[in-house]
Amino acid sequence: MKNIFFAGIMSGFLLILPFPLSAQDDFGFGFSDEGEASSGGGASLSGGTGGPVRIGGKAKTELLMYGEDLSDGENLKKVQTGELFTGSLNFSVSGSNADGIINLKVKPNFDKPAESLEFDEAYVRAWFGNFSLEGGLRKLTWGKADSLGPLDVVNPLDYSNLSRMTSLNDIKIARPMLHASYSLGNFSKIEAVWVPWFEGQRFSQSGRWAPAMMTRLPGEIVEGIGSIDPAIAGSMGGDAFNGILNNTIDDLSNDLKTLEYTQGGLRFTTTIGSSDLGLQYYSGFIQSPSVTMETAKDARDAKSNLDAETEAARLAAASAQEAQAKAAAASSAGDMAAAAEYAAAAGRYGEEARAHAAAAAARGEDLKNAVSAFALGPDIRYNRYHQIGADYAGVIAGFNLRAELAANITSDIAGDDGAVYNPALLWSLGFDRDLFWGINGNFQCNESIRLMDDKIDSNRAIDTEAGTEMTQTRFTFVLSKKLFREEFELKNTVIWGVEDMDCYIIPAIVWNKGDVEVELSGGIFGGDESGELGQYRHNNFVKLGLAYSF
Repeated sequence: MKNIFFAGIMSGFLLILPFPLSAQDDFGFGFSDEGEASSGGGASLSGGTGGPVRIGGKAKTELLMYGEDLSDGENLKKVQTGELFTGSLNFSVSGSNADGIINLKVKPNFDKPAESLEFDEAYVRAWFGNFSLEGGLRKLTWGKADSLGPLDVVNPLDYSNLSRMTSLNDIKIARPMLHASYSLGNFSKIEAVWVPWFEGQRFSQSGRWAPAMMTRLPGEIVEGIGSIDPAIAGSMGGDAFNGILNNTIDDLSNDLKTLEYTQGGLRFTTTIGSSDLGLQYYSGFIQSPSVTMETAKDARDAKSNLDAETEAARLAAASAQEAQAKAAAASSAGDMAAAAEYAAAAGRYGEEARAHAAAAAARGEDLKNAVSAFALGPDIRYNRYHQIGADYAGVIAGFNLRAELAANITSDIAGDDGAVYNPALLWSLGFDRDLFWGINGNFQCNESIRLMDDKIDSNRAIDTEAGTEMTQTRFTFVLSKKLFREEFELKNTVIWGVEDMDCYIIPAIVWNKGDVEVELSGGIFGGDESGELGQYRHNNFVKLGLAYSF
């Protein structure tokens, strides 16, 4: 069987810890957040009057292999082991009331050496009493959820390779921003953020990690156009449409770097007793694009009107012929009055038929004009929305609870604009606590609820939300246990999509010894192949990594 070898490897993990699990401070798929700074102690250099420069970072080597390659001898010969080295370099310098931070990602690129270094974060921060101001490339966390909650909206996420998703901070994309905060006493704070332009979530446009939006969407839109007119769809190949889709997305990215796509928000947090509370408002753009055919609805309406006018012309012409036949029969019978009446009716029906034929010709031109616009490709846009939300964190009966609630309001208040996402309610509820036998459990549920769901069009070419569920619910479970003076850790993470009936299981064994970390982990995707997670069921992998933090 094709996956016996790989299944044997992964079964070892699952037997070690056959529980669903979740990690604290994880991203939307349930991975721990390592924070913004170097995990090592770092080294110091003289920084002049500004204070010492601290240098830290991480060097990592890893071997990554996919299950379908391991289970097939021919594929095994063609295996690419991935990036054997990656790392990070973190620089910081502090003064009396300011500091500067530069964090770099290191990923050797022998074909394009200039791309071997990438800014992860780079910003300056200054304090003026209770007021602080930051500016530069920044990753900012809002909300209190452990995994990605509905209020953490400032930074987009990089989903281009789910095997590399190790923490929320790793997959967040730093954005240029100004971030100000003011402390109101010891327990309250107000924040403001301004992001001058926009970037959406990152996805692979081809290859094993390309999402359904890139692989199935062209066919779905062509099928939607086919329901309007099969002849039109026959002239639009899915592969050609896919190329147009990719080019359109690339072209759109340049338009996003303007003040038309500026974003910003306010957040207030306070502590009352043992509870932490937060309120926020944010005006930004939904990070997943809306994709429709701009004139598909016009084409469908024109085709419907054309068919109606054509049918009306046919019926009128048939009535005219019938009246003419009756007029001829009455004339032969010598009933001239009846013959004249039938002849007049035939004339009226003839005029009606010609009027409907003229209207059908006009509707045909409307259809032709709408179809000609298909050659321009799909209409891809990012929808602006306004979010109002609140969050809570506290301890109740030994459970560390976290909850978030938000309302996303788009311009499609009526719910019938297929190019704009409908307004939605979003919530998150989770907790963590020590369970038994030294096992720590972290559990979270995230859900979005689309409003005006009955207004969603069934045609994917017309409505970007066609064919999707009104609710999207995801559970994240993490169980972990540390052994041998907390140097050795077993953990297992399960992300379960309720509506899609799919899952992503990530078992791992981690050994930490001083500044060195060795990790053996894997990833198993299961469930419905049409689901957001299940679509990657052929990407099961095993990974061995060695990292040194300094």
